[in-house]
Amino acid sequence: MRKVKIKRCQYATSPISEESLYCDVYALLNNDEQLLFHESLWLADIARSKPIETVRAHANDLLSFVKMAHPLGGWSAINQQKMTGYLHGDLFLRRRYKRSTIRRHIATLKSFYHWLEQKGYLEDTPDFIWDYEHLYGNHETDVTAHHSSQHSYHALYIDPALFFGTLLPAVTATNGFIRMRDQLCLRLGYECGTRAHEVLKIDAGLTKSAIAIAKEKNDGLWAVTTIRLTGKGGRSRDLLIPPRLCEFIWAYLTKYRNNINQTKGPLICTYKGEPLNDTKYASNVFKSTYLNAKLVRAHHQGYHRLRKSFGTNLTQYCYDSGMDPWVLVPRRLGHKDKNTTLKYIQFEALRNKRSDVLRRLHMMAPRYSSIQS
Repeated sequence: MRKVKIKRCQYATSPISEESLYCDVYALLNNDEQLLFHESLWLADIARSKPIETVRAHANDLLSFVKMAHPLGGWSAINQQKMTGYLHGDLFLRRRYKRSTIRRHIATLKSFYHWLEQKGYLEDTPDFIWDYEHLYGNHETDVTAHHSSQHSYHALYIDPALFFGTLLPAVTATNGFIRMRDQLCLRLGYECGTRAHEVLKIDAGLTKSAIAIAKEKNDGLWAVTTIRLTGKGGRSRDLLIPPRLCEFIWAYLTKYRNNINQTKGPLICTYKGEPLNDTKYASNVFKSTYLNAKLVRAHHQGYHRLRKSFGTNLTQYCYDSGMDPWVLVPRRLGHKDKNTTLKYIQFEALRNKRSDVLRRLHMMAPRYSSIQS
C-alpha cells in the first residue's frame, strides 16, 4: 500500500469567470494499485481547504491506519479493541511515537470517521475511547516491559463472538461427516490450543473412553476431559477438552465415527477411518472457512491464530480466576521456552490494561532480554 500525489486536480469552477480551480491532492492505493475509495475521497475533500503539507501528514497517518485495518476488513471492521491495540500497541509501544504524534494520528482518524458519517457512509461515528495520556504518565516501566513481536497479536486474536458466530458457521461442507470433522478441527485449535498437525494425532477410541469416564464421574453431566497428546518436538502434554466440546465430539462419534472401523485410529480421519496424510489439513480447513466467511486473513497466518487466541483467553481466565498464568499457560500449550509464554501474558495485559502486570514484567525484563521476533 502506498500514497501518491496527484497534481492540479480540478475541484471547482468560478461561477463568475468560469475558470477552473485546481489543487494538489493525495490518494491511497492498495497492494493491487487500486484506489482506496473512501480514504482517497476524504483526502481530496480536505485538500480544498488545507495546506498540502497538512494533507500529506493526514495521508501518512491514514496510510498507517489502513495498513493495520485493511487485513481485518477495513475501517468499518475496526472496533474498540482493535483501535486500542493500534494506538497503544503499534504507535506507542512498537514505534515509540511522541505524545504530539499520537495526538495528530487520533485527530486524523477522528476527522476521517466524522467525514464518513457526514457523507452517509456510516450511520453514526463510532464512540471510540481515544485515551492515551496515561501511557506517558507515571508508568514508564510499562513501555519497556513489551517487545515489538507481540503487538501484532491484536490483529491475530479472534474473539469468541467472531469464532462461534461467524467463522464456525462458515464450515459449509454438504456432507455431514466432513462438516462436523472440519468444525472439530477448528474447535480443537480454538478451545484446546492444538497445533494444526496435532489435530491429526488424537486417537478416537481413547478420546471416546476419556469422555465417557469423565461424564460418569460427573453424575452424567459433560465434564472437562483430559487426554494425553504428543506435540511439537515429541513432548507430551495433557490436552483438556471443555464440556461443550466434549458434547460436540460425542455427537460426532455417535453419528459418524463409531460406525467407521469400530472407532479405531485417529479422531480426524477419512471415510474409512484411515489417517489423513496431509499434515496441513487443519490449516487448509481454516483458510477455506475464512474465505467462506468473507473475512480477510491478517498477516497471512492461518490455523495458528486459533492457538494464539486460545492462549490469550487462557491467560485472561487465569487472572480472572486468581491462577498463575506462568504455570498454567505453558502447561496447557506445551511451551518449552518461557519467552513464548511471556508474549501471551504481555498481549493479554495490554489488551485488558493490566498496568500492574506490565510493571512486574518490567522488573523481570533482564531474565527475558533475549526475546526474538
